[in-house]
Amino acid sequence: ENLYAPQNQWQQPCAKCNAYLRQELTKIAGVKINSPAAAVPQFLNLSLSGRKGFQTQKALDEKGYCVSVKSACTSDYLPSHAVMAITRDRRRALESFRISVSPLTTLEQCEGLVQAVREISEDK
Repeated sequence: ENLYAPQNQWQQPCAKCNAYLRQELTKIAGVKINSPAAAVPQFLNLSLSGRKGFQTQKALDEKGYCVSVKSACTSDYLPSHAVMAITRDRRRALESFRISVSPLTTLEQCEGLVQAVREISEDK
């Protein structure tokens, strides 16, 4: 008996969303994926060049999408420690934001998010 099977079944839809987001978001000029390829599929951290993470968060919120910037108890003006550790790039860390997906996240929602990021990237 595989004790991890339920977790894998739960992660499978997340992995599909994550793969789709990685593929489509990297087609947008200025988008850089910060999450390693082997990271858990529920989260995708990325940066949008030329926009601070909290600015992207606000713009996406106005379009109906919730994303996270850094972890709790950190300032909008300090870079993400996790992204700094991965990229060693202060600007990229300041531009970072995190997308969370669940087994309930649909392809249509992912498509809409990609379109919203595309629109935001063109408004810089």
